[in-house]
Amino acid sequence: MINYGVVNLKVLVEELKKNDVKIVYTIENYSYGKFVYILDEEWNKIESWEQK
Repeated sequence: MINYGVVNLKVLVEELKKNDVKIVYTIENYSYGKFVYILDEEWNKIESWEQK
């Protein structure tokens, strides 16, 4: 799995949805950050997270 740190996860998810990117789950919140998972064209899972 590939993991990318981002500054604003909500904005990223909105942009990905506009481009028909497959979002696996909604944004998950934890005490140490927010996470979301997407799938690329080859069905590889990619994690993006926003640190708190």
